[in-house]
Amino acid sequence: MSHLGVDASPLIGRDLFPTPHLNPAYHAQIRRQKVIVVDDYTTYVISLAVARAFLHASGAASVSGIASGNFGNQLGYHDIVINPDPFQPVGSDQFQLMSRSALPGGTDGTAEQTLLALQLRNILDLFNNP
Repeated sequence: MSHLGVDASPLIGRDLFPTPHLNPAYHAQIRRQKVIVVDDYTTYVISLAVARAFLHASGAASVSGIASGNFGNQLGYHDIVINPDPFQPVGSDQFQLMSRSALPGGTDGTAEQTLLALQLRNILDLFNNP
């Protein structure tokens, strides 16, 4: 087993990254529920795996994840376990990567190229329209 330091910001907000945790106000609502986690883009699917680990640790009946697109061809399944209470701050040494495997399939760089072009156009617009 290895410890995995990952970006759990989709669940907890970027300002809380050093101590990710779920909001305790949602404790009762998560237990025994089927949860769907939506991510805009993913590369390795780590953010969805971390969300799944937190939600399973909090008692969710099942957790499914979906992303609107991905970058590259690095998609994989990551079985991550959170050791302490997911509603309390969880340190980066309290994640365990139990297993990891590649997902089958091909890649198409169209979505990545389109997003990068849009980002570049937005940056150029900022400089050209002060």
